[in-house]
Amino acid sequence: MAGEQDSGETIQTIIDELGMMVTLDEIVSFMKQALYYGKSVEDALDECLRAPAPVRANARQAAAFRAAARAVWQDLQKTYDRTADEPVVELRDILLALVQRQTDWIRSLDQRGIEPQDLPSDRMQILGEIGAMLTASLGVLEHDASADLDTIDAMLDSLRSFSVIMDQQISAVEMLIDDADDE
Repeated sequence: MAGEQDSGETIQTIIDELGMMVTLDEIVSFMKQALYYGKSVEDALDECLRAPAPVRANARQAAAFRAAARAVWQDLQKTYDRTADEPVVELRDILLALVQRQTDWIRSLDQRGIEPQDLPSDRMQILGEIGAMLTASLGVLEHDASADLDTIDAMLDSLRSFSVIMDQQISAVEMLIDDADDE
């Protein structure tokens, strides 16, 4: 739809301008989850905008972002099919929870004044690759509605493994931070 595409382009422009740690696919995923669970567009935006941004939006950007997001939401409401979405809801729930886990941790680093580039690059690279995989998986999920149940089950198993690896890497980095604080 032209309106959804224009609104999506507006959102993407603002994301790019602000260097936000959220993608358009993530926003659409949060919106679909909100639709599935009977929540509002504001609920979806509150969830997806938890990611830290290096620059705060000015009033114009914030208003344009919200207006564009509401337009995408309205277009999604017109085309959303809850029954067709049912097979991917659990997978999307897990993907979004992992994305939020990682962005919440990054936000906690920011709040503690810890720069990610000051942390062990090997562990941060692994976490970055996991984040990229999660975002790519959301993109595939949002753009490939033909995923069969076997593919979804295989993705769920993989995500459980990635969750364990992500938690191990975060724990290892936190131990290094704690050790540095004790010195």
